[in-house]
Amino acid sequence: MHYLAHFADGAWDHAQEIADGFAVRVTTAAEARLSAMALFVAVARGLPIVDERRRWLEPMFDQDEFVEYITRGLLAGQARWRGDAGTALSEVRATIRAIEDADDGYHGPQLIRVAAVGLGALAAQAVAGRAAGDLARAAAAQEQAVGMLDIACDGAANPRFPGFALGVDGRGWLARAEPPLPAGVHPVAPAIDEQIARLTLESSGTRIDALTPAQQEYLRSWRHRS
Repeated sequence: MHYLAHFADGAWDHAQEIADGFAVRVTTAAEARLSAMALFVAVARGLPIVDERRRWLEPMFDQDEFVEYITRGLLAGQARWRGDAGTALSEVRATIRAIEDADDGYHGPQLIRVAAVGLGALAAQAVAGRAAGDLARAAAAQEQAVGMLDIACDGAANPRFPGFALGVDGRGWLARAEPPLPAGVHPVAPAIDEQIARLTLESSGTRIDALTPAQQEYLRSWRHRS
């Protein structure tokens, strides 16, 4: 938890110092879990240690679904960032199967990130298919994307736990998974609109004076021609 807290907080140098202490040549499930977790910072930084950790982790997949889930999920992200959509999808599907096998087919919040990576890879395949004139390939990618989005939404709903609240990380990955708004003008809540205006002004060293209670009351009571 100490390691992940620093990683999530952006203190990657400290996180890597901790991860460097995790065994690479793992022989037990406990060691493998720590080595898999070390891949968070190693993959994010593109470190060569990723390949060596993978070689030692792969034999542990049959013994521990959690090790397979963490390892393959992160390797899917690595492949996606390298532009290898095919490998990314293979790792995503294997990660989903590992969780389904471990949890009787249930799609929990832990699959939101994985599904988002899969959707990115499918989008890349659809774009490549259209560019090459291969409309069948593009259509197949779009069809698969529907199921991948369903997995992300199932994870966000998490019906096994009523009242469940998705964390910041989960909401961020869900935003990447959900389709964007169509082009056009969309209404924004006044509070959001005001916050954007305030932050924009503050970035240029300008600020808006806050209204006094009397001024606020005057604005509420004002009527045209009054």
